[in-house]
Amino acid sequence: MRSNRICALICSTGIALVFAITTMMNPVSAETGSAGLEANLADLRVITLGDSGTLVSFWQDRLNTWMGLADVDGDALAVDGIYGPLSQAATESFQSVTDSVVTDGVVNPADRVALDNAIAGLEAND
Repeated sequence: MRSNRICALICSTGIALVFAITTMMNPVSAETGSAGLEANLADLRVITLGDSGTLVSFWQDRLNTWMGLADVDGDALAVDGIYGPLSQAATESFQSVTDSVVTDGVVNPADRVALDNAIAGLEAND
């Protein structure tokens, strides 16, 4: 019984720590209000085939930016907020040339950081 309570405490402490770190990185202010909080929570979400929403649209837009700067062959993605086979293929294309992430077609926080870094690097060289 005691070990269950300890596990629950450790798990809740870990979740609180992750939330605190993301809040420090994207603080909620009077200007952003709950939008800042939603951005913090979005930082932790994973995108997989079939997902949809604003986080997917954001990812598609960033992928299009990267593809344009990196002169990647192929058409730009439709920014429709649906993570379908074309979005997944474009994600795998990015992941395959990025050493810091796994090529699996799944978008996690590390992929978003890597994509932002890749775009910043390409823009600096442009």
